[in-house]
Amino acid sequence: MFERTLKNRLPETSFFFFGPRQVGKSTLLHNEKLHLIIDLLDPELQLYYNKTPNLLRQQIDDLDNGREKILIDEIQRVPKLLDIVHALMEQRPDLQFISSNKTWSFGPGQR
Repeated sequence: MFERTLKNRLPETSFFFFGPRQVGKSTLLHNEKLHLIIDLLDPELQLYYNKTPNLLRQQIDDLDNGREKILIDEIQRVPKLLDIVHALMEQRPDLQFISSNKTWSFGPGQR
């Protein structure tokens, strides 16, 4: 139901996509025409980007200079990437960064 509401209505500029777990954020975003997907649920990838956040810059430099879409799924797992993304947004306005992040919600009596 929500996919029909959001499909073809996502921003054309860089944006964060927040929402609780298991609501289809990643599924919706993976249906976009993406040039680079970084899924930080992969523990090895997460470790690698934590050790070498500038890898993102190198990967972006290897892309064509067009209107590329880059998805960083679960970006909250590697906070250092936020600085790299911010700098790249300033330097390369032709890029569109899409970052997903889960929000935490607790039911009554949970913390």
